[in-house]
Amino acid sequence: MESFGKVEIPADFKYMSILLKGRPVHEIDDAFSRLHPKMPNGQRANQFAPFDALKGFHEAILSKEAMYEPRVKLNREAERELNRRLDILHNLTFNSRLARIHRPYITVTYFVPCADPQHDAFGSLGKYETVSGICWAVDPDFRHCLRIGDTVLQLADILKIENDTQLFNQPFDQVG
Repeated sequence: MESFGKVEIPADFKYMSILLKGRPVHEIDDAFSRLHPKMPNGQRANQFAPFDALKGFHEAILSKEAMYEPRVKLNREAERELNRRLDILHNLTFNSRLARIHRPYITVTYFVPCADPQHDAFGSLGKYETVSGICWAVDPDFRHCLRIGDTVLQLADILKIENDTQLFNQPFDQVG
C-alpha cells in the first residue's frame, strides 16, 4: 500500500501512473488554455450551490410544521378588565396631542388567524403574537382598532394588554 497524501492506495491500483503524474500544468498561451480558459471563482462557486428543484417547497414544509391553536374565549372578568384597560388607553390617546403627551408604552398579545389556505388550520386556528410599543390611538367606536407604532390591531383579536409601569393599577378617574 502506498499513501498519497492522507489516502492509502493499493499497489495494484489501475490508475496509479496517472495519479503519480499529478495535476496538469498548462502554460498561459498553450492550445488547451485557449480552448478552455480558467473559470472565474464566482462561476466556480455556482457549480456547488444547492439546487432547489421545487421552488418554495422548503417554505411549504416549514409552514406545515407551524403549531396553531384555537382562539381563547375570555371569561367575563378578563373581558371586563380588558375593556377597562382599553378605556384608560382611549382616554390617554383621545386625540393626537394627548397621545404625544402621555405616550403609553404597552405590550399587547393578540390572535393572528392562519393565513395559509393549504394548511389544515386555515379559517379555524391561529397563533398568538406579542407586540410592544407606544399606543397612539384606540378607536372603539368606528374602526374597532388599536394602533401601536405602525401596527393596527382589531380589538376583537386582543387577548391581553400589559404595561411595566403602574398605568393600569391606578383608579380610572386618576389616570391622565
